[in-house]
Amino acid sequence: MATGKRDFVIDNCWNLKRHMKLTTTFEMFRSAIRISVITLVVLSAATAAEDEPASGERLLIPVPEGWEKGFHEREGKIARADYLPIGQSQDEANEMLSAQIMFGLKGVKPEQILGRLADEAQKRCETFNAQPTQHDEDATYASLGIMVMCGSNSDSGAGEVILVRGIAGNDNFYLVQKIWKTPVYDLSSDLPVSFDERKKWLDYLASINVCDLSKNTCPESAQE
Repeated sequence: MATGKRDFVIDNCWNLKRHMKLTTTFEMFRSAIRISVITLVVLSAATAAEDEPASGERLLIPVPEGWEKGFHEREGKIARADYLPIGQSQDEANEMLSAQIMFGLKGVKPEQILGRLADEAQKRCETFNAQPTQHDEDATYASLGIMVMCGSNSDSGAGEVILVRGIAGNDNFYLVQKIWKTPVYDLSSDLPVSFDERKKWLDYLASINVCDLSKNTCPESAQE
């Protein structure tokens, strides 16, 4: 996938044969905007203390060609940035890319967070399936991906296909989602997003990295 500039978000169906046990202690809520985005709320004060020292970690997001940042906010220990096709608003877009940082959330495994995400998605889907898509145990940071298939969202009346990648940094947790809003579909037939399109975005999600200024692993532009 061709990409334009790299955005630095800082302070501000592939079956696997093995079964994954997906549990977590974190509550989640959904921020609805036409296209669903799932956001994590940290309930335990022990996971993100207010006196947490500043982190040198940075989430490196290659901005896809033809896309732009449409929304950005930080509330407490969670920062979120949404990207949309150029010229489209959140109300009219049928695709969105959402990146979230949970500052100070550490000591959790990606399968815990993504498992809870899948649980919450299932509650609002009349037909539902979720499958792991990647698990690179050799990466610098533990990482896991899933594909969420929602044939019919009970809130919007539309279907959804969501690719998710979670990265457990040493200091923070990072979550990136590629979301398609689709017509309602039957999970027993072909997905409304083609295999080639899904593969292209899986490759894109795999290109997202976390670096650490304190360890000199960041590109020079991340230090600006």
